[in-house]
Amino acid sequence: MRVEDPAPHRFAQLVGGTFLVAASIAAITGHLTVAWTLGWIVIALAFLNFAFDICVGCIVYAQLVRVGLFPVLGRRPAAGWGVATQLAPLIALGVLAVAAGGLGLQRAWQRRLVGSSLIETVAGGAAGSVPDILYFTGENCTVCHVA
Repeated sequence: MRVEDPAPHRFAQLVGGTFLVAASIAAITGHLTVAWTLGWIVIALAFLNFAFDICVGCIVYAQLVRVGLFPVLGRRPAAGWGVATQLAPLIALGVLAVAAGGLGLQRAWQRRLVGSSLIETVAGGAAGSVPDILYFTGENCTVCHVA
């Protein structure tokens, strides 16, 4: 049985986790294109690793070792699960919960803003009648303004 050095795999997991944290922060701050791009990069690289056994993070790690950015030490595989490894899923769930909470707050804030401007512009609109989706059309819209 051959035992592999876990350092490349840990590096790949660190990079993937960093991308997901960055995607969560981007989503919370409203940069959804960046968030989706980072998320899909992680999904694509995880699929490559799962389907074809191509670990891009491991390849990057090997190149960084080759150019001398990471020293090659006489590492031996860890004997068991470390505390950080056991806490990683809980930390990830915490980050996701914070991101979901932030997105929920942002959505509530947007609904409040849209609802307040809608109620001011619609004559006799009740406070509870804010629609879920608003459609805005222009004067030249042929669907809405048929001659």
